[in-house]
Amino acid sequence: MSEVLIYQLSIGGTGGFLVGYATKKIAKIIAVFLGLYAASLLYLNQIGVISMNYEKFVTMASTSATNLTDLFVLSIGGLPFAASFIGGFALGMKQG
Repeated sequence: MSEVLIYQLSIGGTGGFLVGYATKKIAKIIAVFLGLYAASLLYLNQIGVISMNYEKFVTMASTSATNLTDLFVLSIGGLPFAASFIGGFALGMKQG
């Protein structure tokens, strides 16, 4: 194995683990806030303070998720780095 390949694999794996671990921790916090926000919107809609367009809300949420996935896929470069990054990311998500 060449030194460049070993370097890419080690940096990719370590970076993937750190990003995966941090992503899971941050995602938990964001999920709590988004859940509280959605619950408050539903409550305000229920008591008649606001009126919600549910179709537009679902469309916007699915578009945002698709765009985020596409950004993640495009941001990963070469194959050795990408493979080790994905492996490290998966391990980080499991440990987080």
